[in-house]
Amino acid sequence: MASHYSACIRNLKKYHIPAIFMIWGEHAEKYSELLKEEAKCLLFTLGNHTYHHKDLTKLSIKEGKNDEVIEKITGQQPEVIRPPFGSVNADVLSYLNRPTIIWSLDIKKLGSS
Repeated sequence: MASHYSACIRNLKKYHIPAIFMIWGEHAEKYSELLKEEAKCLLFTLGNHTYHHKDLTKLSIKEGKNDEVIEKITGQQPEVIRPPFGSVNADVLSYLNRPTIIWSLDIKKLGSS
């Protein structure tokens, strides 16, 4: 997996293509060298995709651990967040405190019609 991401990062840099990397905390710890490489490039934005990839609308605690993991590895706070499954409600939005990225097209549903 890491070699595919390294190749992707190399090509994005080579062709000066900006990208947003949504970081899942468990993967951040496992692939910390890749995360450091992403953080060094000014073309790239780091985003929080939560630590355990759980539905934030079903949690009673705020998901802050992933911000801490990303900052510890890269020295940077994530600029945006993408809630798992696109699940948000008023309570979740009130504590995210940063731009939230949601999508309008589920690619899993494209092949099912």
